[in-house]
Amino acid sequence: MAVGAIAVLSILALGTTSSVLQELKLAKFVTETDISPYLAQSAVDIMKVLLGNDSTPQAVTLYDMRTREITLGDKVLLIIPQDEQSKINLDLAPKEILGRLPGLSGQAQLIDAVFGANIVVQEELLLLDGMTEEIYGQLKGLTTVFGLGLVNINTAQPDVFGAQGMDSGLIEKIQEYRAGDDGIEATEDDRYFSNPAEIIPQLLSLGINPVQQQVLQNLLSTMQLGVTSDYVSFDITVLQGKKKVRFFKITANLVKGTIVFWYEE
Repeated sequence: MAVGAIAVLSILALGTTSSVLQELKLAKFVTETDISPYLAQSAVDIMKVLLGNDSTPQAVTLYDMRTREITLGDKVLLIIPQDEQSKINLDLAPKEILGRLPGLSGQAQLIDAVFGANIVVQEELLLLDGMTEEIYGQLKGLTTVFGLGLVNINTAQPDVFGAQGMDSGLIEKIQEYRAGDDGIEATEDDRYFSNPAEIIPQLLSLGINPVQQQVLQNLLSTMQLGVTSDYVSFDITVLQGKKKVRFFKITANLVKGTIVFWYEE
């Protein structure tokens, strides 16, 4: 009888222990789930302060967009920023600029479809007739739906400059200027354009020709080229040790301090 009672109590104890462990695991998951969004919001707030108080507050540069690791309590936030205004604005770019983008070049009907569409979310491109996953893949990293249409000359990629009508020689001069003395972009000694009025004079010192100068002048006069950005996206991975707790993709208007896009997994 005593042995049987002990056996029964042991089974009940095991069941209770298992239940408690499951509850503890659930509580830990819920805690991490509840806290992570606040950590992500904190990351955006921290980046806003860092970008506003760095050595280039009047411009957003490639060095500003470097990866950061920020420790908050027992968690580490891995933050990868991306300047949304380093890209071509899908709703505000002229048709000729859209037509030079990789994937769209030479496709008149698709160019018209993109130009005539009111794209609110970038994925809406996939709803257009003639759009394929392959073409969308080419456009995704070069286009945006945020900002006023001015491409940030301090952060834009060569393909974006090419879509704006710049030739390879002019693009190389811009990259040479940005790279600074070490010849490498996105490092601490990078040079940057602090206002639109200095773009042409600074590049004239590097030997751009009259045709290249006119391309820049046209872009500046039509508000297609600038030096800073209001909108920055952040890929934020919340880590605890080596374990990935959550991932967030957040786009913020840093001037207004508002979040305009939020995705998490």
